[in-house]
Amino acid sequence: MALLTLATAGCGRPLRFPLTAGAAFEFSAYFQEDISGVARAALAAGRRLIRTIYPVWYEVDAAGNISDLGYDAEVQRTAADAGIAVVPVVRNRVVPGSDPAALVRNRRTAQAAAARLASLAAGRGFHGLNIDFTGLPADAGDELLSFCRDLWRRLHGLGKRLVITLPARPDRSAAEVAAYNYRQLSRVADFIILAAYDHSSAVTAPGPVAPLAWVERSIADVTRVVPANKVILAVGAYGYDWPTGGPGLPAAVSAAGAYQLASQVSATVSFDAAAHEETFSYSQAGMNRIVWFGDRRSVSERIALARACGLYGVVCWRLGQEEAGFWDAVKQALRGK
Repeated sequence: MALLTLATAGCGRPLRFPLTAGAAFEFSAYFQEDISGVARAALAAGRRLIRTIYPVWYEVDAAGNISDLGYDAEVQRTAADAGIAVVPVVRNRVVPGSDPAALVRNRRTAQAAAARLASLAAGRGFHGLNIDFTGLPADAGDELLSFCRDLWRRLHGLGKRLVITLPARPDRSAAEVAAYNYRQLSRVADFIILAAYDHSSAVTAPGPVAPLAWVERSIADVTRVVPANKVILAVGAYGYDWPTGGPGLPAAVSAAGAYQLASQVSATVSFDAAAHEETFSYSQAGMNRIVWFGDRRSVSERIALARACGLYGVVCWRLGQEEAGFWDAVKQALRGK
């Protein structure tokens, strides 16, 4: 539903962690509530390790209207009590058959949307916003840059930060990534989130979600033009379950769900040494299927890679998808063990 009022929420006690480039390595996580409440439980379990949460709470349409996708004042208070920064994700609404860049193409509408978003961040006491505009056509780069520059200036005037999510470029077509100019967008952002996952996804053939060599190439690509200490690597505790050799659609699975599925179908989960991800195959109702997913081991390895490359930190998609032992593994990885 469209936002009509802005509820005021305090920032709680002072944050335990700085919000500027050059700070100590940061572990952060996306938050998206579900009926089961596992995301809240994960926030509680990881509160001593998480420095920032990126809740998927807002969407902006072509007319600049902001829709609430699930703002939760209680979650914000929980984060505040733990000294965790709250930087909500703002997505562009993508309507089939319409231009996903329609908002940024209209300068007046884009400016009005930036003003509303800045007001939202101020009114609810957020520490910043994360712009995650996906599927933009190749010719929308200048308009995206202009919108982000305007929003960045407004947020900085309020003492808040802007984080921009950008797709990893290796193995993507030129048309898919042309609108996202790493160098220019990094100049109007406090941080860049590098979305180095979904190399294989629900719309591709089966394969590893974020093969480690590809992630490493993606980091090298972005850090050629963006300071490493402004880059946050997105990692995932999830994967996909694909049908092979027959009809049917792939399904997204959490790391916890993948292990549960493997147990149910008596499949053996193996670690693929080339991709550095977990995988298993099984048959169900006469159809062969294959699962690839990231778990505590692959997330830990990507934390180690991000640290070795001098990145600001990592952000994990998403709270509530992790399997048993995840937080202990993250704790060890953050200690460099």
